[in-house]
Amino acid sequence: MIRLFIIIIIFIGVVLLSIYLMQFNNTTPHQLLWSQCYQDKYPEKVLHMDKISKEKILFMVPAFNSSIKKLKNKINYLVEGFLDYKIFIYGLDSTMEETLQDLNNWQVEDNKIYLVPPINIRHLPRTVRIGTIRNEILTYIKSMYLDNWWAIAYDSDHLGPMSKLGLIDSILRLKMIPEVYSICASGTVSGFPGMNFLYDSYAYRDINDHKFKTIMHSFLSDYTKIISGFSGAVLYRWDELKNFSYQPTTNICEHISLNKSLKGHFDRKYKKKCYMEMSKIWHIYVGLQPSVG
Repeated sequence: MIRLFIIIIIFIGVVLLSIYLMQFNNTTPHQLLWSQCYQDKYPEKVLHMDKISKEKILFMVPAFNSSIKKLKNKINYLVEGFLDYKIFIYGLDSTMEETLQDLNNWQVEDNKIYLVPPINIRHLPRTVRIGTIRNEILTYIKSMYLDNWWAIAYDSDHLGPMSKLGLIDSILRLKMIPEVYSICASGTVSGFPGMNFLYDSYAYRDINDHKFKTIMHSFLSDYTKIISGFSGAVLYRWDELKNFSYQPTTNICEHISLNKSLKGHFDRKYKKKCYMEMSKIWHIYVGLQPSVG
């Protein structure tokens, strides 16, 4: 019995090690260059800040009862180097005093912070509530008549870092490929160092409108054609996004309805089948990983 148990443990260990090593076999030197660890080690060398020195970016962030101090640190890092930025946050209906205090303090410190007035949504189902919040943020921004901005729908509850290199790469890609209507990040959680599993498959639909099946981050191409996705952050052209809104329902993710509306618009505009992409390079550690935490 003990011998069988040992054999089973060894077998499981071999399988896990094989998957772990497979990730590195599928990782090119280019992909290693864009990894979070490399970025942390050589931030000034590889960020190429001149690529975004003329770009303007805005963030749309639901932040109910969120850790604003952590969010502030991540946002400040991400917007550094851009020509201009604006952060639109919905969180004034939070029940945690620390969240409310930190939100108000941040707005006092930085005039680029905009706190979206709350509405009565506590009675709504979760998916409807989140979609309604995102629409409130959109409506608030539309009143400002902004042009030529990049827009990111962003979750406030990531425990780990986002690859700024991946964000920059995604902006450059949208500038080059007009029929790509948006790019979403690849957010992951990890149970073992280097073993990264995609999270938030609820918002994904592949290029054939099927639910997303890939679960290992290492198995992704640099850019994967999809119809819908989120995984913690999505990059849009604001000039296109401002003409749309989310359709909150109880049986489908709010991102799916928005992304499919954008697809229909782009299909008609370019008279071809357009798509969004999921970026392997634009990586978010949604949960802190043993390898970096």
